[in-house]
Amino acid sequence: LLDGMAEIFAVYLEGRTEVAYIADGTPMTVYVNVHAALEQMRQKADEERSRGPRVMVVGPTDVGKSTLCRLLLNYAARLDRASVYVDLDVGQGEVSIPGTIGAAVVERPAEIEEGYSLNAPLVFHYGHTSPSSNYPLFKMLVSRMAECVNKKTEKSKKCNVSGCIINTGGWIKGAGYDSLKHIAGSFEVDVILVLGQERLYSELKRDMPDFVNVILLPKSGGVVERNQHQRSDFRDQRVREYFYGPKKNGDDSFFPHPTEVSYNDIKLYKIGGNI
Repeated sequence: LLDGMAEIFAVYLEGRTEVAYIADGTPMTVYVNVHAALEQMRQKADEERSRGPRVMVVGPTDVGKSTLCRLLLNYAARLDRASVYVDLDVGQGEVSIPGTIGAAVVERPAEIEEGYSLNAPLVFHYGHTSPSSNYPLFKMLVSRMAECVNKKTEKSKKCNVSGCIINTGGWIKGAGYDSLKHIAGSFEVDVILVLGQERLYSELKRDMPDFVNVILLPKSGGVVERNQHQRSDFRDQRVREYFYGPKKNGDDSFFPHPTEVSYNDIKLYKIGGNI
């Protein structure tokens, strides 16, 4: 940026910078062009009264999939779109908490620190931080989520035209690749954005139907790889924010308190039958 306004996740920034430097290359121009192409698809869908683009973002871990999803959602929201965000990354849980998959309509740009302002998100409990832990259950939940998203878009013209942005996890080999094909088929995606891996791009280009546009995008140079300890800390933070809310001026947004319940009033259940 040499002139004009700076932004992050399509949110304008104000104030003084701590460090300023000129990068050799940035994928932002490519990402903005992707947004422009998706917006053209939305305009065409609006004119023809058809369905807007359904976009799936794929790639290995730590390539910026969630960042790209947020960027595309924010740009769409700034144009008064109401895209459905589907988060299938059970290890992260942006819509709810780790161990879940979720979907929500994004009508306002996400805040930098507080994230998305989501009203009545749809969340399915999975119970693990990796799809491989219970792959049959994960596939079933994905299929069920796709059915719910289809019903939502059928009832809302604005959501139908705005389309979907689908975030996926970093499990891309073996059964993980099969899960990507299952997700693409369940949601009937017509655009797949592959971040940072040519092999995955080639495989999807080979296996996807002709109507699916598979596009290889460069990952941002600012993406930071996280180790296992950092991932665990992030999950703990997400769970804490679920109960206490995001920090505002150093204070918690919510004020949870313990409630005592008699042990005799507690009933424990297991999926598939009671204990």
